[in-house]
Amino acid sequence: MKQVAGVRITAFCAVLTVLLIGSYKNALADEEPRGNDDPTEFNNECVITPGSGKETILIGNVVRTTDGARHMELLLSDGLISGMSIDTVLRDSNPDATVIDCGDAFISPGLVNPHEHLAHSGGIPDPKTEPIYEHRDEWRGVFGDKYALAFEHVEGVARDIWVELRHLLSGTTTLGASGGVAGLVKNATTVTTSDGYLIDFEIFPYGWESKFHEMDCPAEIEDPTPRFSESEELLDQPYVAHVAEGTNCAATLEGQAFLDFVEANPGRRYALLHGVGLDQESIDRLAGLDVSLVWSPRSNVSLYDETAKVLDVMESGALVALGTDWSYSGSYNMLEEIRCADRVDNIRWGDQLSGEDYWEMSTSTAAYSLGLEDEIGQVNLAMAADLVIVQNRTGDFFEDLMDSEVSNVIATIIDGSIRSGNSEFFDTNQLPDQCQNFIDDHFLCVDWSRYEEAELTMEKVIEENRSFEKAVPLFEPRFQAPCLED
Repeated sequence: MKQVAGVRITAFCAVLTVLLIGSYKNALADEEPRGNDDPTEFNNECVITPGSGKETILIGNVVRTTDGARHMELLLSDGLISGMSIDTVLRDSNPDATVIDCGDAFISPGLVNPHEHLAHSGGIPDPKTEPIYEHRDEWRGVFGDKYALAFEHVEGVARDIWVELRHLLSGTTTLGASGGVAGLVKNATTVTTSDGYLIDFEIFPYGWESKFHEMDCPAEIEDPTPRFSESEELLDQPYVAHVAEGTNCAATLEGQAFLDFVEANPGRRYALLHGVGLDQESIDRLAGLDVSLVWSPRSNVSLYDETAKVLDVMESGALVALGTDWSYSGSYNMLEEIRCADRVDNIRWGDQLSGEDYWEMSTSTAAYSLGLEDEIGQVNLAMAADLVIVQNRTGDFFEDLMDSEVSNVIATIIDGSIRSGNSEFFDTNQLPDQCQNFIDDHFLCVDWSRYEEAELTMEKVIEENRSFEKAVPLFEPRFQAPCLED
């Protein structure tokens, strides 16, 4: 089910693309992913040949569109993708570049997760979690008399790093959240960071307890204004808000009010998180108002036994992105969220969505929901060199994506540099010094001086988190909230 195109490519990128690879157009159309039908014969090893220059050339089966992968080389410089070729022209013209040849492995835009709560995403779910709620205020314990779920605040830099590390190791390059740690993934958040983006991320747009609980549907809403930051640096940034999180009338009215506000206040990017309670009238307004829906299926079905009407949203022409929400009811990482989305689609909707849909929801449309479509979420010239390298197991990237786990992520690259990876696919002696931080079969490339006040090392981060019995595991979905019980 193809989403309506919502990602804008600047004229500058388009012209550069034509100039650089236009002469290879016919060859590119005919080029197939390099490899064999036998998955045991795919070469996924990444061989690093160090160079004396600042540029890096990355080689593999590159996924740029839903048409699939093409074997290419990418030139990465100054944090951007500055060249693309289907032959050796980049290597020939940049002899001093470091070359990372990953053979048959897939190279995709890094995953973009527009919905996380880093300060409350460090623990495993309450074992009493059940899909019995009609509004989030119920499980939060601020409305009604249903069981209030237990969850904890993440305390300390070492545990903050652990939360981001599980996303980084699974191929996420940008997180939309209410906080963040510098030096790991990029954070799209309300606080300016040296390696992130600004958004207005609002968790309680209609109050700590929704102001719509005492109203009946249908209703005329006199004041649809949500809470938003009054900081001058955020006023024109994308507004990403939790809306219609539930199935009752209050959730439906939140959706109606939010869209009324958007209609009266154009001029900035808007995204709506959850949207479970959106009625058809609100769904039909999304595309015309350029409001993206960020879908969090695992969190929705584990709490409400329902999720957003994604097929109707896509049919209306609006864009849908995927996001994990948090560890207490959502997916531990984007790979798990993709798997849950596919399970919901198969069980509830008769298998209407495809791996291509989930890939777009996790890259280009996710970037669009954060107002970052001109910077991240695509493999294009002048875009950020934020990439994920995925093990080629079947020759079909989209099939592999839906079945990928952390162990299938070969490396995560941010701003043109390897940030983490699976050491089974590398000669670790070829890795730079900052990448000599190992946890099980994986490595992390980090500058520990950024956390000087906390006096951290890889060993201290591992020790502190593995001594916390409720810590979310990095490499497996143990204790993760269910996605539709069998």
